[in-house]
Amino acid sequence: MTDRLECAGSISYFSDPRANGIADNTEGVPRNEVHIVARHAYFTRRCSLINQEPRTRPRMSHSVRGHLRLEIDEYDATIRRWIPGYEQMLRVASEAVASVHPARVVDLGAGTGALSEALLEREEVGSVVALDVDPEMLQRATERVKRFGARARSILRSFHEPFEPGDAFAASLSLHHIPTLDAKAALFRRVFVSLPAGGVLVNADCCMPEDPGERQALFEYWAEHQMAHGIPEERAWAHFEEWSGEDTYLPLQTELTALRDIGFEADRIWNDGPIGVVVARKPSEKWAESRSVEGGAA
Repeated sequence: MTDRLECAGSISYFSDPRANGIADNTEGVPRNEVHIVARHAYFTRRCSLINQEPRTRPRMSHSVRGHLRLEIDEYDATIRRWIPGYEQMLRVASEAVASVHPARVVDLGAGTGALSEALLEREEVGSVVALDVDPEMLQRATERVKRFGARARSILRSFHEPFEPGDAFAASLSLHHIPTLDAKAALFRRVFVSLPAGGVLVNADCCMPEDPGERQALFEYWAEHQMAHGIPEERAWAHFEEWSGEDTYLPLQTELTALRDIGFEADRIWNDGPIGVVVARKPSEKWAESRSVEGGAA
């Protein structure tokens, strides 16, 4: 709790970094350079908070209004200012799902239904079942996809609860709410069992590397995206602190290893900074043969 309070207090470093004790040993240093020192000190604390053992965080029922401090009506416009490559992320994820011509797709943590809508707009997709634990978000998703009639269905349910089998599972900016690698691997395992051979799990989400320098570069890239969309620098960095209460960004290789250990063929197929799309396919004989042919041709 002490670390969290200190980190939250450090958000105001832009106004007076010396007063907050963030930039120590800066006597005689020009004020603009103090701000640079302060930012690096703030980031160090931020990384420490993100890297803390996820099991120490309390499990909470998820509410977008509470977590993001955002009205539901503002979500679809604001998310594009927050997330690098958001539109392309949805396009790449929906294309990957559509490539297996699924009769049924389960959207894990559907939110306002942006990914469900992108999936339903593809003729290769039969139907989509949208799951979400936040009733306000699910209501918005239901309204968004009602034009697709019986092809769209919404269920108020956590993805930690039992779900229907599907030919594909998809998620967009939702699985980072799972606080531990063990819990995420358990979900991956349940999806694997629920998929037919050749089915896919497509996860569009944020991953952060273990190396502190690489993490810093990606957080700076992410902050710059927000600033380019009219969000003040101080506010951009404060977002990361606020989101850390419920968000856990695991390293990409950690997630890929977990998926492969379960039996998936898994790779990241696209990214824009920290935001990426991972495709995990349950192997089938036909898929294995096609991979073998591709490997031989290479």
